[in-house]
Amino acid sequence: MPNPHSNVAKVEVKLLLRSIFLTAFIIAITFLLAGRIDYWPGWAYNGLNIIFLLLSYFLLPPELIQERLKPEEGMKKWDKIYYIVSVPVFFAILIISVLDGGRFNWEPQIPVLVIILGVIVYSIGQMLILWAKRVNNFFSSVVRIQKDREQKVCEEGPYRFVRHPG
Repeated sequence: MPNPHSNVAKVEVKLLLRSIFLTAFIIAITFLLAGRIDYWPGWAYNGLNIIFLLLSYFLLPPELIQERLKPEEGMKKWDKIYYIVSVPVFFAILIISVLDGGRFNWEPQIPVLVIILGVIVYSIGQMLILWAKRVNNFFSSVVRIQKDREQKVCEEGPYRFVRHPG
């Protein structure tokens, strides 16, 4: 009989290695493109993402993390298209932003107060999404009915106020 705990442990190790690699890759892109290590917005961006990644890793059940990383059957066509388009768009935005803010200064400098406000709003948004993921074990990264996981409607946490808080 297969041990379900060994599958969870494999998922956790896989997630940890994937997260470390992706985070290191994004940090490398940030500071290589900025051309300098003292690019403080890069440290703020990557630091916040590391904090929320660690919070996700420690607060979310491995089954949900597995579902979010690799959804089972039932993924809709539009989600496949979204994935194909969104990953290159994310990296294009990251690259252009870092080249602008860290190296070339194409656009006028944004006041520090506006940046701090952005960091606060970003953090609040990430906390709300983490709260939604924490209370809803079916918070998939794609639209699908999770019959394989016996999905139920969530009515707790932020779902008391809004149907789709993510």
